Amino acid sequence: MIASPLFIHPNIGMIFHMVYIFILIAILLITISIQKWHIYLHIQNHPKTWIGFVGMILITIIFPFSFNVFYHYYFSQKEMVLFMMMLLLAGLLMFKDVKKIQIPILALSFIILFGIIYSTVVYILNSGLIVGSIVLYGYLLFLGLSLSEIKGDKLPLKEIFKLRLLPFELIILAIYVYLFLTAGDLFTYYKDQHTPSIFIHLSDLPKDTLFYLSLMVLILGMTFRWMKVKYVYVILYSVWLGFQVYYSILLLSSFHGAYWKMTDGLFLYIPVILGCLFILLFLSQTLYQTLFKKQKKLN
Repeated sequence: MIASPLFIHPNIGMIFHMVYIFILIAILLITISIQKWHIYLHIQNHPKTWIGFVGMILITIIFPFSFNVFYHYYFSQKEMVLFMMMLLLAGLLMFKDVKKIQIPILALSFIILFGIIYSTVVYILNSGLIVGSIVLYGYLLFLGLSLSEIKGDKLPLKEIFKLRLLPFELIILAIYVYLFLTAGDLFTYYKDQHTPSIFIHLSDLPKDTLFYLSLMVLILGMTFRWMKVKYVYVILYSVWLGFQVYYSILLLSSFHGAYWKMTDGLFLYIPVILGCLFILLFLSQTLYQTLFKKQKKLN
């Protein structure tokens, strides 16, 4: 927190950050010296874990420096939170064989994935921070290497995170995160130079309570899906999709016309499109499996 530009000058913050790095390295060396034989055996048995750990720590340390460019300092509060979560995940992965820790590891991995995608897309498009973004994607490579050592039979959520539904959920959650974090306008009204422009932000949306409520319903549905309570999460997902359809119609009626221009408001329509697309894919797959089984019985 000392290194945050909210409290002190960025250059001084970098000095404190380097001191923090040296303390971190000292703690690591002391730990290895005390438990050197246990550490040595663990490195031999889990090489990918240690390669991933070292790589993730190094990239986390480089992260603030790569976002500190001449005349500007991009390492804000959001990046500070991301920085701390990156350090925490690197440490948790050392204990990924413990089943009770695997669920927080997976949850934190998804949160960091959203944070990195959001940060890199926004900073590349708005600020041209290509080097810092590439550094962050290197973190994901080491994260994948460390996670690859988790055996399939040891992962309690392997049946929960099926690829059939997971990509849709990840994209929808990433959209929610982007809409909550960005301060940009969603819709703009502009008629002529004599008419004042109107900028619609997230807090200006009609019946915005429904928007926040739909996010809560989605998170509840995902939670019950993780718990494999099928009928409950199917009902919750149906309610969420109903919210999305209703809210999309509401937005079209409120911000549609010759003088309304859609900017980030486009993201508000993507969840309902993805939800309908998944239903079509699910129904087509079910129909195909039914016809295939009937054809197999006939043969």
